[in-house]
Amino acid sequence: MSSSSKGTNVYVGNSLHPTLVEEVRKALPDVSVKELRTHGRTVVEEDAKDAKQNAEILFGDSFLFKDVHEYEQLKWIQLKQAGVDFIIKQFNEKNNLPFLLTRINTNALFIGEYVLSYILALERKLFILHDNQKQKVWTSKFETKLATRLISNLTICILGVGNLGKEVAKRCKGLGMNVYGVTRTTYKEEHKSVYVDQYSTIAELSTVITTCDYICCCLPSTPETRGLLSGDVLKVCSDKKPILINCGRGDLINEATIVKAIQEKWLGGAVLDVIEREPLPSDSLLWDLPNVYITPHVSGYNTDQYNVKNIVEIFVENYRRYCDNKPLKLQVNLDAGY
Repeated sequence: MSSSSKGTNVYVGNSLHPTLVEEVRKALPDVSVKELRTHGRTVVEEDAKDAKQNAEILFGDSFLFKDVHEYEQLKWIQLKQAGVDFIIKQFNEKNNLPFLLTRINTNALFIGEYVLSYILALERKLFILHDNQKQKVWTSKFETKLATRLISNLTICILGVGNLGKEVAKRCKGLGMNVYGVTRTTYKEEHKSVYVDQYSTIAELSTVITTCDYICCCLPSTPETRGLLSGDVLKVCSDKKPILINCGRGDLINEATIVKAIQEKWLGGAVLDVIEREPLPSDSLLWDLPNVYITPHVSGYNTDQYNVKNIVEIFVENYRRYCDNKPLKLQVNLDAGY
């Protein structure tokens, strides 16, 4: 491919954000931007066939790009989200992808608000009060189950303090919570967040989680993190019975472990936006467990037009870097898996 033709075949998937293609075309008026029409979470067959033959650049949600090894001209995928495991798992050798892979981290703002909303709802007993309203029950304010805790007296442990974890930390610290951060390795001072009171490594996990009221999982899916909380790891939490919030990746903890942790009262509850099996089957025990709240992987989902513009700005900057043979921003580190 000559340098003059580099970046000419750009295909954009419009799933979730209907205006995405339009915004890209406005930002790159001299570039022929082709739309990948979608039906649910799948690209229309005619468009997929065309892209597999001609696409040099793909931009969109990872779930749209199935069978990426069949794309004959592909040089670069710009994802619309932070998670990259769907793409990497399509290749046996993750360190040898035949194209560049970059991600976007703007969804962290929305996921941070998701975590905060559940902490507020649980601590102010909003779910109990809502159920009482539906049943037309006026519960005495002296009922023990309606007693609340001061959020500024609580501690949250955030597993993974990258872009997502830092947004969660910022919001929790804003309410006065004590914030612990757990990372794979010792963090350099210049990378630490001012909103995290104490940093620890995964090697110290079993000690840290015994002191927390909430455990928030913000880790990506990597060989190092898969199954990290599975088994009897959470047994040490039986005294404080923290609430588990998972908004990272479902394979961090298997379904059987969550069920056991709730039944054995290692955990006081769980907020699960990501789960080992998605969609969660109707016969899963998780649906009916007390104090378990399930959402269908939507913590970062948004139609916010401001966020669309941010996403497009990141893509356009990377597009210009790509055409100028410069390093791309937010390029995935294949050794780390994110």
